[in-house]
Amino acid sequence: MKIGYVFEQGRRSRMEDALLFKATLLSNGVLAMAVLCDGMGGTQGGDEASHLFLKEAELWYERELLRSILGKERSPRELGTMIRAKVHRLFRDVNRMLFERMRLKRVTYGTTAVLCIFYRDRYYLFHLGDSRCYALADHVLFPGRKGRNVRIRRLTKDHGNGKGVSKCVGCNPEWKPDGKTGRIGTKSFLFCSDGFYKTQDEQTVSRSLHVMGAKKEAVLERRLRALSDRAMRQGETDNISALWVFPQASV
Repeated sequence: MKIGYVFEQGRRSRMEDALLFKATLLSNGVLAMAVLCDGMGGTQGGDEASHLFLKEAELWYERELLRSILGKERSPRELGTMIRAKVHRLFRDVNRMLFERMRLKRVTYGTTAVLCIFYRDRYYLFHLGDSRCYALADHVLFPGRKGRNVRIRRLTKDHGNGKGVSKCVGCNPEWKPDGKTGRIGTKSFLFCSDGFYKTQDEQTVSRSLHVMGAKKEAVLERRLRALSDRAMRQGETDNISALWVFPQASV
């Protein structure tokens, strides 16, 4: 398991993004969780909302997910059903917490959230909002040559129309996250806020985030920081956050 990240306040007066990565070595493999949140800039409590989701997700990992994984052996189908039910409950509970705070304090709270569980060569991905997750797969450009490129595939669908976010955590107490699952294989996973991707096309990202030479986490972070710096040169004023995860760290 290997990760790199970038976490920049940029030109904003406060940091509304939040990042979390947790991993636990078990007898039958590694259980890990990645979370990225982006507090809604149009809401007064965006930074509070993103950090609340992060705090609750960290508690949920220890008290709910880890205990359930350790407590009973499950088939892949049963495991997926259990994870999905527990993640939906987490989103529902944080949604209701934020909605109740909004009702009592008359302050708008909202955050995007991308949460992904990695376990036994499977990923379980959930999200609300316009923060994104990409799957990256390194491959040889031409047989017999050293050149490489990265196939990049977006795994999340934005909840928005380019002018704003239509769904997020906190704006409706009953919204459920979108979900997707699949095999990890040799893929790596990029989680990012809109400040990271708005000014950059996917081809630029894929050219920068190739596996060749990425033997150390410091290399991963240098590549992410180069993209973050590029976004700021392109005029990005938002917070910029990204987390790059290699579940099978054999590169």
